[in-house]
Amino acid sequence: MSMNYDVGLQVQANFTINILNTLINSNEDVAFSSYTLTLALAICYLGSSGITEIEFKKVLSPPYMMKGDYCEMLGDSFANIYGSGRGGDGIYIGNKLFFQQDYAINKIFKLETEKYFKTTFESVDFENSTFTAQKIYNFIKKSSGAKSHNTIKSDNIISSKKGIITNAFYFKGLWKESFNESLTSDGEFSTKNNKKKIVKMMKKMDTLIYGNDKNFHVVRLPYSNGNSEFVLILPKEDNMLHYYLENLKDKDLLNLIDLTYYEYVDLVMPKFTVEVSHDFKEPLIKLGVLSAFNDKANFSMITKEDNFKIDYISQKVSVDVNEEGIESDEMTHLWHESTSNVSSGNEPIVVKADHPFLYLIINENNILFAGIYQ
Repeated sequence: MSMNYDVGLQVQANFTINILNTLINSNEDVAFSSYTLTLALAICYLGSSGITEIEFKKVLSPPYMMKGDYCEMLGDSFANIYGSGRGGDGIYIGNKLFFQQDYAINKIFKLETEKYFKTTFESVDFENSTFTAQKIYNFIKKSSGAKSHNTIKSDNIISSKKGIITNAFYFKGLWKESFNESLTSDGEFSTKNNKKKIVKMMKKMDTLIYGNDKNFHVVRLPYSNGNSEFVLILPKEDNMLHYYLENLKDKDLLNLIDLTYYEYVDLVMPKFTVEVSHDFKEPLIKLGVLSAFNDKANFSMITKEDNFKIDYISQKVSVDVNEEGIESDEMTHLWHESTSNVSSGNEPIVVKADHPFLYLIINENNILFAGIYQ
């Protein structure tokens, strides 16, 4: 049964699914921050006009929503995350635009990106590439923090010959209820190519937030900050993730996550570390963003300079999921309250993630991160 969801959440879910379907056939694991990629593209959308604006709108926004309304909606969600992260939630996001020092940047564009996305600007000399690269690296390092256990970390770079849009995202989440490290042991994982590999499997048998439909098991694991969760979405059948994802709609995904309850679960899932880079130029072209990358690009709201187009969009991600965590007495649910339905004296529901699965990091009404372990 479909529920009424926040428009911004539906937009995020739709964008996340679309990007996942362009990346899923990769021979490696998929991991990306859908939220910060959206932020970076929204900055481009804000600065676009003409056909370029239309193409960004089709990918990012509901068709009925004006550009200013979309940016305000996204800006509100960013303000909530940005504020909570600075308050101790372990989420850190930073946006910065580096432009060639002799480029004239539209004042309205600067004001609006600062207003919606707390973006800062810096003029640099791209001829001095070493010095500029160091500045960008220093910004990313300052914004995203040091790598540590159980972290999600990504850096987006949207580059043209005269400007670079950079945003950095760092999430450190300790489990609300940790996995017992002594139970972790070697287990067999069946890859998407039907090959077997040995991985470390974490184990937990407890009352967990669980849901399912005819295709998937869902387990939601809260982080100790009270606002974020790791969502494991496991196909009930091996090697069906690609097929199911191709046919998954945004409301289907949200219903799947939302219609959960307390259940006694025997959970087995991999302990894993993923470091991966994705170039989003081709995925976005597949989704219909064409002119931004060629001579028809219209970014006249950013600058009146000629030949301003996007050369590439890349994101580097590091993910570390392990047993660590701390216990807390309080549990916060996302979106809607779930109905308690705890089994008493029954056998646990077995959720064994020994074949490809989807996972999300969600924070209140935002999908921060998506990955496919395959």
